[in-house]
Amino acid sequence: MARPLVRPFEAPHFVALVQKGLGDDDRGAAIVTTLDLDLQRETEALVAAHLASIEDRGARNAAVLVVDNASGDVLAYAGSADFDDERIDGQVDMIQARRQPGSTLKPFFYELAFERGHDSGEMLADVPSSFGSPGERRYVPRDQDGVLAGPVRAREALAGSLNVPAVRLLADLGPEPALARLHELGFASLDRDARRYGLTLALGTGEVKLYELAGAYVALARAGERIPLRTRVTDPSPLPRRVMAAEAAASVTEILADPTARTRLVAGEAPFDPGFPVAVKTGTSAGYRDALCAGYTRERTVVVWVGNADGERANDLSGTEGAGPLFAEVMRRAMEDVASPAPLFDPALLEDAEVCPLSGRRPGPACPDRVHLRFARGHTPPDTCAVHVKVSPDPGMPGRVPYRCDPAGEQTIALLPPLFTGWLRAQPDGAPGRDPFGIPWYPAGWVPGCTAEPNEPAEVRITSPVAGTVFVVSNVPPPARRAIEVRASARGGNGGRPTAVDFFLDGRPVARSRWPYSAHIEPAPGEHEIVALPADPQERATVRPARFTVW
Repeated sequence: MARPLVRPFEAPHFVALVQKGLGDDDRGAAIVTTLDLDLQRETEALVAAHLASIEDRGARNAAVLVVDNASGDVLAYAGSADFDDERIDGQVDMIQARRQPGSTLKPFFYELAFERGHDSGEMLADVPSSFGSPGERRYVPRDQDGVLAGPVRAREALAGSLNVPAVRLLADLGPEPALARLHELGFASLDRDARRYGLTLALGTGEVKLYELAGAYVALARAGERIPLRTRVTDPSPLPRRVMAAEAAASVTEILADPTARTRLVAGEAPFDPGFPVAVKTGTSAGYRDALCAGYTRERTVVVWVGNADGERANDLSGTEGAGPLFAEVMRRAMEDVASPAPLFDPALLEDAEVCPLSGRRPGPACPDRVHLRFARGHTPPDTCAVHVKVSPDPGMPGRVPYRCDPAGEQTIALLPPLFTGWLRAQPDGAPGRDPFGIPWYPAGWVPGCTAEPNEPAEVRITSPVAGTVFVVSNVPPPARRAIEVRASARGGNGGRPTAVDFFLDGRPVARSRWPYSAHIEPAPGEHEIVALPADPQERATVRPARFTVW
Protein backbone atom coordinates (compact mmCIF):
# COMPACT_ATOMS: atom_id res chain seq x y z
CA MET A 1 0.00 0.00 0.00
CA ALA A 2 1.44 3.31 -1.02
CA ARG A 3 2.13 5.77 1.77
CA PRO A 4 0.43 9.18 1.50
CA LEU A 5 2.70 11.95 0.32
CA VAL A 6 3.74 14.17 3.23
CA ARG A 7 4.96 17.55 2.12
CA PRO A 8 7.51 19.29 4.31
CA PHE A 9 6.31 22.33 6.23
CA GLU A 10 9.53 24.18 6.96
CA ALA A 11 9.96 27.89 7.70
CA PRO A 12 6.34 28.75 6.88
CA HIS A 13 6.65 32.52 7.35
CA PHE A 14 9.73 32.62 5.14
CA VAL A 15 8.02 30.56 2.44
CA ALA A 16 5.04 32.90 2.53
CA LEU A 17 7.40 35.87 2.08
CA VAL A 18 9.06 34.22 -0.91
CA GLN A 19 5.68 33.38 -2.48
CA LYS A 20 4.56 36.96 -2.03
CA GLY A 21 7.49 38.13 -4.13
CA LEU A 22 6.91 35.73 -7.05
CA GLY A 23 5.85 37.18 -10.40
CA ASP A 24 4.45 35.77 -13.63
CA ASP A 25 7.94 34.96 -14.92
CA ASP A 26 8.45 32.62 -11.96
CA ARG A 27 5.59 30.28 -12.86
CA GLY A 28 6.90 26.75 -13.33
CA ALA A 29 10.48 27.74 -12.51
CA ALA A 30 12.53 26.16 -9.74
CA ILE A 31 12.87 28.60 -6.84
CA VAL A 32 16.14 28.45 -4.94
CA THR A 33 16.00 30.37 -1.69
CA THR A 34 18.74 31.78 0.53
CA LEU A 35 17.55 29.87 3.61
CA ASP A 36 20.08 27.72 5.48
CA LEU A 37 17.73 24.93 6.55
CA ASP A 38 20.05 23.55 9.24
CA LEU A 39 20.46 26.99 10.76
CA GLN A 40 16.71 27.55 10.47
CA ARG A 41 15.88 24.39 12.40
CA GLU A 42 18.43 25.07 15.10
CA THR A 43 17.22 28.67 15.43
CA GLU A 44 13.66 27.44 15.95
CA ALA A 45 14.91 25.03 18.62
CA LEU A 46 16.80 27.83 20.36
CA VAL A 47 13.64 29.96 20.33
CA ALA A 48 11.64 27.18 22.01
CA ALA A 49 14.30 26.58 24.64
CA HIS A 50 14.63 30.28 25.47
CA LEU A 51 10.88 30.81 25.84
CA ALA A 52 10.73 27.82 28.19
CA SER A 53 13.43 29.46 30.33
CA ILE A 54 11.41 32.68 30.75
CA GLU A 55 7.88 31.23 30.80
CA ASP A 56 7.17 32.91 34.14
CA ARG A 57 7.92 36.38 32.68
CA GLY A 58 4.76 36.65 30.59
CA ALA A 59 6.35 36.54 27.12
CA ARG A 60 5.07 33.63 25.02
CA ASN A 61 6.39 34.40 21.56
CA ALA A 62 9.61 35.27 19.76
CA ALA A 63 10.96 35.99 16.28
CA VAL A 64 14.52 35.77 14.93
CA LEU A 65 16.12 36.90 11.67
CA VAL A 66 19.67 36.00 10.58
CA VAL A 67 21.30 37.73 7.60
CA ASP A 68 24.57 37.28 5.71
CA ASN A 69 26.12 40.74 5.64
CA ALA A 70 28.12 40.27 2.44
CA SER A 71 25.18 39.29 0.25
CA GLY A 72 22.10 40.39 2.20
CA ASP A 73 20.88 36.79 2.07
CA VAL A 74 18.31 35.80 4.69
CA LEU A 75 19.74 32.65 6.32
CA ALA A 76 17.17 32.02 9.06
CA TYR A 77 13.66 33.40 9.44
CA ALA A 78 11.56 32.42 12.45
CA GLY A 79 8.47 34.61 12.32
CA SER A 80 7.00 33.14 15.51
CA ALA A 81 7.72 30.48 18.09
CA ASP A 82 5.13 28.07 16.68
CA PHE A 83 3.20 28.62 13.45
CA ASP A 84 0.44 26.22 14.57
CA ASP A 85 -0.11 27.60 18.06
CA GLU A 86 -3.28 29.70 18.02
CA ARG A 87 -2.72 30.73 21.65
CA ILE A 88 0.24 32.89 20.62
CA ASP A 89 -1.21 33.91 17.22
CA GLY A 90 1.56 31.82 15.71
CA GLN A 91 0.54 32.49 12.13
CA VAL A 92 1.24 36.21 12.57
CA ASP A 93 4.68 36.92 11.12
CA MET A 94 6.33 39.08 13.80
CA ILE A 95 9.26 39.83 11.50
CA GLN A 96 6.88 41.77 9.26
CA ALA A 97 4.62 43.12 12.03
CA ARG A 98 5.12 46.69 13.15
CA ARG A 99 6.39 47.00 16.72
CA GLN A 100 8.18 49.63 18.76
CA PRO A 101 11.95 49.03 18.49
CA GLY A 102 12.86 50.92 21.67
CA SER A 103 16.52 51.80 22.03
CA THR A 104 17.66 49.72 19.05
CA LEU A 105 17.30 52.91 16.96
CA LYS A 106 19.72 54.93 19.10
CA PRO A 107 22.91 53.81 17.26
CA PHE A 108 21.66 55.48 14.07
CA PHE A 109 21.12 58.83 15.78
CA TYR A 110 24.57 58.71 17.37
CA GLU A 111 26.12 57.83 14.02
CA LEU A 112 24.44 60.86 12.45
CA ALA A 113 25.61 63.02 15.35
CA PHE A 114 29.19 61.82 14.83
CA GLU A 115 28.89 62.89 11.20
CA ARG A 116 27.64 66.33 12.31
CA GLY A 117 30.56 67.15 14.62
CA HIS A 118 29.88 65.27 17.85
CA ASP A 119 32.28 62.56 18.94
CA SER A 120 32.29 59.43 21.05
CA GLY A 121 34.21 60.99 23.94
CA GLU A 122 32.02 64.08 24.24
CA MET A 123 30.56 64.82 27.67
CA LEU A 124 26.77 64.64 27.40
CA ALA A 125 24.25 65.70 30.02
CA ASP A 126 22.12 63.05 31.71
CA VAL A 127 20.27 65.65 33.77
CA PRO A 128 16.63 66.65 34.33
CA SER A 129 15.44 67.96 30.96
CA SER A 130 12.12 69.09 29.55
CA PHE A 131 11.08 69.78 25.99
CA GLY A 132 8.05 71.36 24.37
CA SER A 133 6.37 74.46 23.02
CA PRO A 134 5.48 77.39 25.27
CA GLY A 135 2.14 76.92 26.98
CA GLU A 136 1.91 73.24 26.06
CA ARG A 137 2.46 70.08 28.03
CA ARG A 138 6.16 69.40 28.25
CA TYR A 139 7.98 66.18 27.39
CA VAL A 140 10.23 65.06 30.25
CA PRO A 141 12.26 61.93 29.33
CA ARG A 142 13.45 59.54 32.01
CA ASP A 143 16.19 56.93 32.09
CA GLN A 144 14.95 53.38 32.48
CA ASP A 145 16.47 52.92 35.93
CA GLY A 146 15.22 56.31 37.11
CA VAL A 147 18.73 57.47 38.03
CA LEU A 148 20.34 60.40 36.21
CA ALA A 149 24.10 60.05 35.83
CA GLY A 150 24.93 63.73 35.29
CA PRO A 151 28.01 64.05 33.04
CA VAL A 152 28.49 60.98 30.87
CA ARG A 153 30.57 60.42 27.75
CA ALA A 154 28.71 59.74 24.52
CA ARG A 155 30.10 56.20 24.24
CA GLU A 156 28.73 55.22 27.67
CA ALA A 157 25.44 57.01 26.99
CA LEU A 158 24.94 54.95 23.83
CA ALA A 159 26.20 51.59 25.11
CA GLY A 160 24.36 52.08 28.42
CA SER A 161 21.16 53.08 26.60
CA LEU A 162 20.59 56.32 28.51
CA ASN A 163 17.41 58.02 27.36
CA VAL A 164 17.93 61.65 28.33
CA PRO A 165 21.23 62.14 26.42
CA ALA A 166 19.68 60.45 23.36
CA VAL A 167 16.70 62.82 23.42
CA ARG A 168 18.94 65.83 23.89
CA LEU A 169 21.10 64.64 21.00
CA LEU A 170 18.05 64.24 18.76
CA ALA A 171 16.91 67.73 19.75
CA ASP A 172 20.28 69.01 18.55
CA LEU A 173 20.07 67.07 15.27
CA GLY A 174 16.40 67.82 14.68
CA PRO A 175 13.71 65.16 14.11
CA GLU A 176 13.51 65.85 10.37
CA PRO A 177 17.15 64.99 9.50
CA ALA A 178 17.03 62.02 11.88
CA LEU A 179 13.88 60.63 10.29
CA ALA A 180 15.32 61.22 6.82
CA ARG A 181 18.34 59.12 7.79
CA LEU A 182 16.07 56.31 9.03
CA HIS A 183 14.25 56.41 5.68
CA GLU A 184 17.59 56.10 3.89
CA LEU A 185 18.26 53.02 6.00
CA GLY A 186 15.02 51.43 4.83
CA PHE A 187 12.54 52.16 7.63
CA ALA A 188 9.56 52.63 5.32
CA SER A 189 7.19 51.84 8.20
CA LEU A 190 8.00 55.23 9.74
CA ASP A 191 5.53 56.90 7.39
CA ARG A 192 4.36 59.82 9.54
CA ASP A 193 5.62 63.38 9.59
CA ALA A 194 8.68 63.95 11.75
CA ARG A 195 6.77 66.24 14.07
CA ARG A 196 4.24 63.51 14.79
CA TYR A 197 7.08 61.43 16.21
CA GLY A 198 8.89 64.36 17.78
CA LEU A 199 11.74 63.75 20.15
CA THR A 200 10.27 60.43 21.30
CA LEU A 201 11.70 59.07 18.05
CA ALA A 202 14.99 58.82 19.97
CA LEU A 203 13.41 56.21 22.23
CA GLY A 204 11.97 54.11 19.41
CA THR A 205 8.29 54.93 19.88
CA GLY A 206 7.62 54.76 16.14
CA GLU A 207 6.65 51.27 14.97
CA VAL A 208 8.94 49.45 12.53
CA LYS A 209 9.40 45.95 11.15
CA LEU A 210 12.09 43.61 12.43
CA TYR A 211 12.96 43.05 8.76
CA GLU A 212 13.73 46.77 8.39
CA LEU A 213 15.73 46.79 11.62
CA ALA A 214 17.88 43.92 10.37
CA GLY A 215 18.60 45.75 7.13
CA ALA A 216 19.71 48.86 9.01
CA TYR A 217 22.05 46.86 11.24
CA VAL A 218 23.50 45.17 8.16
CA ALA A 219 24.38 48.67 6.95
CA LEU A 220 26.21 49.35 10.23
CA ALA A 221 28.08 46.05 9.87
CA ARG A 222 29.09 47.12 6.35
CA ALA A 223 30.50 50.44 7.64
CA GLY A 224 27.59 52.49 6.33
CA GLU A 225 26.75 50.67 3.07
CA ARG A 226 23.17 49.57 2.71
CA ILE A 227 22.15 46.54 0.62
CA PRO A 228 18.62 45.15 0.24
CA LEU A 229 17.91 41.85 1.95
CA ARG A 230 17.06 39.01 -0.42
CA THR A 231 15.33 35.65 -0.07
CA ARG A 232 16.19 34.01 -3.42
CA VAL A 233 19.66 33.28 -4.75
CA THR A 234 18.32 33.72 -8.27
CA ASP A 235 17.67 37.41 -7.56
CA PRO A 236 20.35 39.80 -8.82
CA SER A 237 23.09 40.57 -6.35
CA PRO A 238 22.11 43.79 -4.63
CA LEU A 239 24.19 46.89 -5.27
CA PRO A 240 25.41 48.63 -2.12
CA ARG A 241 24.57 52.27 -1.49
CA ARG A 242 26.41 54.39 1.05
CA VAL A 243 24.05 55.98 3.55
CA MET A 244 26.41 56.55 6.50
CA ALA A 245 29.95 57.85 6.81
CA ALA A 246 32.26 54.86 7.16
CA GLU A 247 34.27 56.44 9.99
CA ALA A 248 31.17 57.33 12.01
CA ALA A 249 29.65 53.89 11.48
CA ALA A 250 32.89 52.25 12.62
CA SER A 251 32.89 54.42 15.74
CA VAL A 252 29.38 53.24 16.60
CA THR A 253 30.44 49.63 16.03
CA GLU A 254 33.46 50.03 18.31
CA ILE A 255 31.19 51.41 21.06
CA LEU A 256 28.54 48.69 20.70
CA ALA A 257 31.25 46.03 20.91
CA ASP A 258 32.85 47.42 24.09
CA PRO A 259 31.55 45.51 27.15
CA THR A 260 33.06 48.07 29.54
CA ALA A 261 31.03 50.86 27.95
CA ARG A 262 27.73 49.12 28.70
CA THR A 263 28.40 48.34 32.37
CA ARG A 264 25.52 50.64 33.35
CA LEU A 265 23.18 48.59 31.17
CA VAL A 266 24.14 45.20 32.52
CA ALA A 267 26.58 43.94 35.11
CA GLY A 268 29.10 42.05 33.01
CA GLU A 269 28.71 40.86 29.45
CA ALA A 270 27.09 37.45 29.94
CA PRO A 271 23.74 38.13 28.19
CA PHE A 272 25.54 39.17 24.99
CA ASP A 273 28.68 37.10 25.09
CA PRO A 274 28.76 34.47 22.34
CA GLY A 275 32.49 33.92 22.85
CA PHE A 276 33.79 36.36 20.23
CA PRO A 277 33.58 40.12 19.54
CA VAL A 278 30.10 41.29 18.60
CA ALA A 279 28.41 44.69 18.36
CA VAL A 280 25.05 44.60 20.12
CA LYS A 281 22.20 46.87 21.20
CA THR A 282 19.03 46.08 23.13
CA GLY A 283 15.65 47.76 23.07
CA THR A 284 12.56 47.73 25.26
CA SER A 285 9.27 49.28 24.16
CA ALA A 286 6.89 51.25 26.35
CA GLY A 287 5.12 49.09 28.89
CA TYR A 288 7.50 46.15 28.37
CA ARG A 289 5.47 44.96 25.37
CA ASP A 290 8.50 44.30 23.18
CA ALA A 291 11.99 43.11 24.11
CA LEU A 292 14.56 43.35 21.32
CA CYS A 293 18.22 42.68 20.74
CA ALA A 294 20.08 43.46 17.50
CA GLY A 295 23.72 42.98 16.73
CA TYR A 296 26.33 41.89 14.25
CA THR A 297 29.74 40.59 13.44
CA ARG A 298 31.45 41.44 10.16
CA GLU A 299 29.76 38.40 8.59
CA ARG A 300 26.34 38.01 10.26
CA THR A 301 23.53 40.15 11.61
CA VAL A 302 21.00 38.76 14.08
CA VAL A 303 17.86 40.51 15.34
CA VAL A 304 15.59 39.07 18.02
CA TRP A 305 12.13 40.03 19.25
CA VAL A 306 10.47 38.57 22.34
CA GLY A 307 6.96 39.42 23.48
CA ASN A 308 3.33 38.72 22.65
CA ALA A 309 1.71 39.19 19.26
CA ASP A 310 -1.42 40.71 20.83
CA GLY A 311 0.64 43.41 22.57
CA GLU A 312 0.12 42.08 26.08
CA ARG A 313 2.90 43.35 28.31
CA ALA A 314 5.48 41.05 29.83
CA ASN A 315 6.54 41.14 33.46
CA ASP A 316 9.13 43.94 33.31
CA LEU A 317 11.07 41.95 30.73
CA SER A 318 13.70 44.18 29.14
CA GLY A 319 15.59 43.65 25.92
CA THR A 320 18.65 42.71 27.95
CA GLU A 321 16.94 39.88 29.82
CA GLY A 322 14.25 38.95 27.32
CA ALA A 323 16.12 38.97 24.03
CA GLY A 324 19.85 39.19 24.92
CA PRO A 325 20.43 35.52 25.83
CA LEU A 326 18.59 34.27 22.72
CA PHE A 327 20.59 36.68 20.56
CA ALA A 328 23.87 35.28 21.93
CA GLU A 329 22.83 31.68 21.30
CA VAL A 330 21.66 32.33 17.74
CA MET A 331 24.73 34.43 16.91
CA ARG A 332 27.01 31.71 18.26
CA ARG A 333 25.35 29.15 16.01
CA ALA A 334 25.26 31.47 12.98
CA MET A 335 29.01 32.06 13.21
CA GLU A 336 29.86 28.35 13.26
CA ASP A 337 29.73 28.38 9.46
CA VAL A 338 32.27 31.23 9.20
CA ALA A 339 35.75 29.79 8.81
CA SER A 340 37.79 32.95 9.37
CA PRO A 341 35.88 35.78 11.06
CA ALA A 342 37.07 39.26 10.14
CA PRO A 343 37.52 42.12 12.62
CA LEU A 344 34.31 43.97 13.39
CA PHE A 345 35.54 47.12 11.64
CA ASP A 346 38.47 48.39 9.65
CA PRO A 347 40.86 49.84 12.26
CA ALA A 348 42.04 52.42 9.72
CA LEU A 349 38.62 54.11 10.07
CA LEU A 350 39.39 55.09 13.68
CA GLU A 351 42.22 56.90 15.40
CA ASP A 352 43.45 56.95 18.97
CA ALA A 353 43.56 60.02 21.17
CA GLU A 354 44.46 60.69 24.81
CA VAL A 355 41.64 62.46 26.64
CA CYS A 356 40.42 63.44 30.09
CA PRO A 357 38.24 60.60 31.46
CA LEU A 358 35.49 63.01 32.57
CA SER A 359 35.23 65.65 29.86
CA GLY A 360 36.47 63.51 26.96
CA ARG A 361 38.59 66.46 25.77
CA ARG A 362 42.37 66.70 25.43
CA PRO A 363 43.89 66.58 28.94
CA GLY A 364 44.63 69.92 30.56
CA PRO A 365 47.23 70.63 33.24
CA ALA A 366 44.69 70.01 36.04
CA CYS A 367 43.27 66.72 34.74
CA PRO A 368 43.99 63.97 37.29
CA ASP A 369 44.30 61.18 34.77
CA ARG A 370 44.26 60.29 31.08
CA VAL A 371 42.65 57.54 29.05
CA HIS A 372 43.06 56.50 25.44
CA LEU A 373 39.88 56.31 23.36
CA ARG A 374 39.25 55.59 19.71
CA PHE A 375 37.43 58.16 17.61
CA ALA A 376 36.14 58.32 14.07
CA ARG A 377 39.12 59.34 11.95
CA GLY A 378 39.19 63.11 11.63
CA HIS A 379 36.92 63.59 14.67
CA THR A 380 39.30 63.57 17.62
CA PRO A 381 38.62 66.33 20.20
CA PRO A 382 40.18 69.61 19.07
CA ASP A 383 39.86 71.38 22.43
CA THR A 384 41.34 70.96 25.90
CA CYS A 385 39.47 70.00 29.06
CA ALA A 386 37.97 73.07 30.75
CA VAL A 387 36.29 71.12 33.56
CA HIS A 388 39.20 70.30 35.85
CA VAL A 389 40.86 73.31 37.47
CA LYS A 390 43.34 73.84 40.29
CA VAL A 391 42.31 76.17 43.10
CA SER A 392 44.44 77.61 45.88
CA PRO A 393 43.77 79.54 49.08
CA ASP A 394 43.39 82.60 46.86
CA PRO A 395 41.88 81.37 43.56
CA GLY A 396 41.59 84.81 41.99
CA MET A 397 39.28 83.47 39.31
CA PRO A 398 38.88 86.09 36.57
CA GLY A 399 35.32 87.24 36.10
CA ARG A 400 34.09 85.57 39.30
CA VAL A 401 33.39 86.75 42.82
CA PRO A 402 36.68 87.08 44.76
CA TYR A 403 36.93 84.27 47.34
CA ARG A 404 38.71 83.97 50.65
CA CYS A 405 39.47 80.25 51.05
CA ASP A 406 40.60 78.10 53.93
CA PRO A 407 44.38 77.67 53.68
CA ALA A 408 44.21 74.02 52.75
CA GLY A 409 46.66 74.29 49.92
CA GLU A 410 46.12 73.78 46.22
CA GLN A 411 43.55 71.20 45.16
CA THR A 412 41.95 70.01 41.94
CA ILE A 413 38.21 70.26 41.47
CA ALA A 414 35.80 69.74 38.59
CA LEU A 415 33.66 72.74 37.72
CA LEU A 416 30.78 71.41 35.63
CA PRO A 417 29.07 73.74 33.13
CA PRO A 418 25.85 75.56 34.17
CA LEU A 419 23.78 72.87 32.47
CA PHE A 420 24.64 70.54 35.37
CA THR A 421 23.93 72.98 38.22
CA GLY A 422 20.39 71.80 38.93
CA TRP A 423 21.49 68.17 38.89
CA LEU A 424 24.39 68.91 41.23
CA ARG A 425 22.21 70.74 43.74
CA ALA A 426 19.68 67.91 43.69
CA GLN A 427 22.25 65.43 45.00
CA PRO A 428 21.72 64.23 48.60
CA ASP A 429 22.71 66.81 51.22
CA GLY A 430 24.04 69.04 48.48
CA ALA A 431 26.99 66.71 48.00
CA PRO A 432 27.63 66.69 44.26
CA GLY A 433 29.74 63.57 44.28
CA ARG A 434 33.04 62.89 42.61
CA ASP A 435 34.33 62.05 39.19
CA PRO A 436 35.76 58.56 38.48
CA PHE A 437 39.12 59.60 39.97
CA GLY A 438 37.87 61.03 43.25
CA ILE A 439 37.84 64.68 42.17
CA PRO A 440 34.85 66.56 43.68
CA TRP A 441 32.29 68.06 41.30
CA TYR A 442 30.92 71.55 41.78
CA PRO A 443 28.78 73.98 39.79
CA ALA A 444 30.78 76.47 37.78
CA GLY A 445 31.68 79.44 39.97
CA TRP A 446 31.63 77.58 43.29
CA VAL A 447 34.82 76.73 45.16
CA PRO A 448 34.59 74.47 48.24
CA GLY A 449 35.76 75.73 51.61
CA CYS A 450 35.48 79.34 50.49
CA THR A 451 33.37 82.26 51.65
CA ALA A 452 32.67 85.39 49.69
CA GLU A 453 34.34 88.66 50.57
CA PRO A 454 32.22 91.33 52.28
CA ASN A 455 29.44 92.86 50.18
CA GLU A 456 28.83 89.59 48.40
CA PRO A 457 26.54 90.30 45.45
CA ALA A 458 23.40 88.32 44.78
CA GLU A 459 23.35 85.65 42.13
CA VAL A 460 20.96 86.40 39.28
CA ARG A 461 20.00 83.17 37.55
CA ILE A 462 17.72 82.31 34.68
CA THR A 463 14.92 80.14 36.08
CA SER A 464 12.98 79.78 32.82
CA PRO A 465 13.66 78.34 30.35
CA VAL A 466 15.43 75.53 32.17
CA ALA A 467 18.87 74.91 30.69
CA GLY A 468 18.60 72.46 27.81
CA THR A 469 14.94 73.17 27.00
CA VAL A 470 13.90 72.71 23.37
CA PHE A 471 11.00 74.79 22.05
CA VAL A 472 9.05 73.58 19.03
CA VAL A 473 7.88 76.83 17.48
CA SER A 474 9.85 77.27 14.28
CA ASN A 475 7.10 75.92 12.01
CA VAL A 476 4.40 78.22 13.39
CA PRO A 477 4.10 81.46 11.42
CA PRO A 478 3.44 84.81 13.16
CA PRO A 479 1.14 85.99 14.67
CA ALA A 480 0.12 82.51 15.82
CA ARG A 481 3.62 81.86 17.10
CA ARG A 482 3.78 82.14 20.87
CA ALA A 483 6.51 84.19 22.51
CA ILE A 484 8.77 82.45 24.98
CA GLU A 485 8.61 83.73 28.54
CA VAL A 486 11.96 84.15 30.28
CA ARG A 487 12.24 84.59 34.04
CA ALA A 488 15.08 85.26 36.44
CA SER A 489 15.55 85.20 40.20
CA ALA A 490 18.06 86.68 42.62
CA ARG A 491 19.33 84.75 45.59
CA GLY A 492 22.02 84.98 48.24
CA GLY A 493 24.38 87.86 48.76
CA ASN A 494 24.28 90.68 51.27
CA GLY A 495 24.21 93.61 48.90
CA GLY A 496 20.55 93.34 47.94
CA ARG A 497 19.00 92.23 44.69
CA PRO A 498 19.23 94.40 41.56
CA THR A 499 16.47 96.98 41.13
CA ALA A 500 15.99 95.85 37.52
CA VAL A 501 17.70 93.51 35.08
CA ASP A 502 18.35 93.52 31.37
CA PHE A 503 17.82 90.25 29.52
CA PHE A 504 20.50 89.53 26.92
CA LEU A 505 19.88 86.98 24.16
CA ASP A 506 23.14 85.79 22.62
CA GLY A 507 24.83 88.94 23.91
CA ARG A 508 22.13 91.31 22.57
CA PRO A 509 19.79 93.19 24.96
CA VAL A 510 16.18 92.18 24.31
CA ALA A 511 14.17 93.28 27.36
CA ARG A 512 14.29 95.04 30.76
CA SER A 513 12.31 94.08 33.83
CA ARG A 514 11.92 95.12 37.46
CA TRP A 515 11.33 92.55 40.20
CA PRO A 516 9.93 89.93 39.69
CA TYR A 517 12.12 89.67 36.62
CA SER A 518 10.32 88.37 33.50
CA ALA A 519 9.95 89.16 29.82
CA HIS A 520 8.72 87.66 26.54
CA ILE A 521 11.03 87.07 23.58
CA GLU A 522 10.70 85.55 20.11
CA PRO A 523 14.06 83.98 19.24
CA ALA A 524 14.76 82.57 15.80
CA PRO A 525 15.28 78.83 15.29
CA GLY A 526 18.65 77.67 16.58
CA GLU A 527 20.66 77.46 19.80
CA HIS A 528 20.56 80.44 22.16
CA GLU A 529 21.89 81.67 25.49
CA ILE A 530 19.82 83.94 27.72
CA VAL A 531 21.31 85.85 30.66
CA ALA A 532 20.04 88.57 33.03
CA LEU A 533 22.38 91.38 34.16
CA PRO A 534 21.72 94.31 36.54
CA ALA A 535 20.35 97.25 34.57
CA ASP A 536 22.26 99.65 36.85
CA PRO A 537 26.00 99.17 36.22
CA GLN A 538 26.65 100.24 39.84
CA GLU A 539 24.81 97.17 41.13
CA ARG A 540 26.89 94.00 41.29
CA ALA A 541 25.74 90.42 40.75
CA THR A 542 27.00 87.10 39.64
CA VAL A 543 24.97 85.57 36.84
CA ARG A 544 23.84 82.11 35.72
CA PRO A 545 22.79 81.98 32.05
CA ALA A 546 20.77 79.21 30.42
CA ARG A 547 21.07 77.70 26.97
CA PHE A 548 18.04 76.53 25.02
CA THR A 549 17.10 75.52 21.50
CA VAL A 550 14.31 76.58 19.17
CA TRP A 551 13.29 74.47 16.16
